[in-house]
Amino acid sequence: MSGDMESAIPESPFTNNKLGTNCAPSLKEILQIRDILVEPETRLQIIEQEIVRLQDQRTKLKSFIDEHRSLLSPIRRVPTDILREIFVRCAPEDYLPTSDLREAPLLLTGICRSWREIVH
Repeated sequence: MSGDMESAIPESPFTNNKLGTNCAPSLKEILQIRDILVEPETRLQIIEQEIVRLQDQRTKLKSFIDEHRSLLSPIRRVPTDILREIFVRCAPEDYLPTSDLREAPLLLTGICRSWREIVH
């Protein structure tokens, strides 16, 4: 891979005498520098487009994997009657019906459709 990267970087006639100094290039050197930069800038743009494409592909693959891994969650195999009993025990003993979404049972209705059906 590093061989590919090295071949993408052209030789520079300014490596030893201008780069790393405060010397101003001449008009001829300015034109030469602009010519030298055309190909690397084009390559960089292509690489950046490929990075965007790969990141998009990665995002889609990660989403697919995450969605399907969630199907393997052990909580999905807990029987409804067991979940119902757990939910009943989540409510405090001195439970008064409340419309606070941060407290059971309304808190539990926000988890997923099946939990919402169990609570209602």
